[in-house]
Amino acid sequence: MPKISEIGLIRYRETPALVIRKETTIGKLPQLIGTSYGMIMAFLEKKGQKIADMPFVLYQNFDFQKMNVEIGFPLAQKIEGDGEVQAAIIPEQDMIYCMYQGAYNKIEPTYKAMYQWAADHGLEVEEKVYEFYYNGLEVNDDLLLTKILMPVKT
Repeated sequence: MPKISEIGLIRYRETPALVIRKETTIGKLPQLIGTSYGMIMAFLEKKGQKIADMPFVLYQNFDFQKMNVEIGFPLAQKIEGDGEVQAAIIPEQDMIYCMYQGAYNKIEPTYKAMYQWAADHGLEVEEKVYEFYYNGLEVNDDLLLTKILMPVKT
């Protein structure tokens, strides 16, 4: 059961976030994500702040040996970062949207369907992609929920 929503176009509103920016490999990514989420949550707790949405990873590219990622949490209000934890903005823009349910290693057909949907609607997407994670490794792989957002070039 890969795609659990229709693919569509949404207008994403500007959202402040805290992120950790890193270059990594696909093999090191799961541990990096866990460590980064922990660092950001500790920072937010120290500042008395809360998250506004599910955690995300912004994939700047898909070179699995040299991935540039931003790992973070959306916030209700902008706050300053410190050290590795940096303030960021998810910009207001049109994005192609889809909810995916299933193992991460089986997500590729959903990506292909989203790229095809963009082409069918005369849209060109940026190289970067956001994935928001609604649960994690505590559930069976078939139950993992991921919101995929592909920014549309203007």
